[in-house]
Amino acid sequence: MGKKPKFSKDFKLSVVEEYVSGKYSLSDLSTKYNIVTSIINRWINKWYNSIEIKDYDPK
Repeated sequence: MGKKPKFSKDFKLSVVEEYVSGKYSLSDLSTKYNIVTSIINRWINKWYNSIEIKDYDPK
């Protein structure tokens, strides 16, 4: 298995903003950034529920 990709907080928020703007669907964003929809959906749910989106920092 490969390492988990690292996504910055700013990148995650920009992807969420693209989705919320209505310009892109989950599947569009998944294809555009090569990220599975479940990951993007998790970021969107956190954003909608006012849960802080953080940088991914593996230890």
